[in-house]
Amino acid sequence: MTGGVIYNTLNGIDVSAALFTGLQLAGVTAQAYPVVSFSLPESASQQIGPALAGHFLAWSFFSTLDTPAAESFVERFYAVNGDAVAGERFSFLRFSRLIPDCCSAERSR
Repeated sequence: MTGGVIYNTLNGIDVSAALFTGLQLAGVTAQAYPVVSFSLPESASQQIGPALAGHFLAWSFFSTLDTPAAESFVERFYAVNGDAVAGERFSFLRFSRLIPDCCSAERSR
């Protein structure tokens, strides 16, 4: 079973955990059908656990990235964009540009 992407827009960690667990139990792998979740925060990875391995979370910014580069990015980003709405727009635009690259036929070769 290969050749698709599942877009998860479920709200809430509990229902998304059920989705990922169900996919795992059904033998649907992230390699065959990666799930892209648009409404799961980074804390979901700790709560859902191994069933999330290989899938994608699209979030404005993962604040637990505790590095000087991440801190610098946040400072510069908010200096230019200011509010969370700008952050959401940025995330959507960036993600929409990445999808063709990560899901292209050449990547699967």
